[in-house]
Amino acid sequence: MIMVLALVAFFGIRWLAPSSGTVPVDVGTKESAPPSPSSSENLVQPSQSPREKLNAYTEEGTERAADLEGQWVTQVSAKNVGLEADGKTWTVEDILNEYEANKVKYPGAILIQSGDWASYQDGSYWVTVVDTGYSDPEPALDQCRSWGLDRDHCLAKRLVKHGSPKDNSAYLDS
Repeated sequence: MIMVLALVAFFGIRWLAPSSGTVPVDVGTKESAPPSPSSSENLVQPSQSPREKLNAYTEEGTERAADLEGQWVTQVSAKNVGLEADGKTWTVEDILNEYEANKVKYPGAILIQSGDWASYQDGSYWVTVVDTGYSDPEPALDQCRSWGLDRDHCLAKRLVKHGSPKDNSAYLDS
């Protein structure tokens, strides 16, 4: 009986043990430091308010728009807090949500602040433009047409830092 139990114990343990994928482990007394996160790992960032997110997007967009000065771009949105348009009064959260949706819908969409450009009359708008520049407004308007947007939702805008808003906007025909 003891012999049977010994055989069952010997073979039973072998059958229950993992057959592969085992790795020897050093169980020494030295403790190693946990690995530090690599630069490719996503680190948890503190939450930003919607306004802080808009400001961050604007900073990034302004850098990208610097190369577009003097060129025509396609503008797909211009919103400020309190604007009544598209059936609602716009909030910071609404503007942020629209911009994030526009980034998906319109390849190359960037956010700029109208106050940074002399081509705008009112400096209080967050403006979404596409980062492709043209020497004249027609290709930008063609982009509006290809997306099926009307003159209330898309126009061509020449981005200029100095001068006036005059002659820096082109609209789709009614």
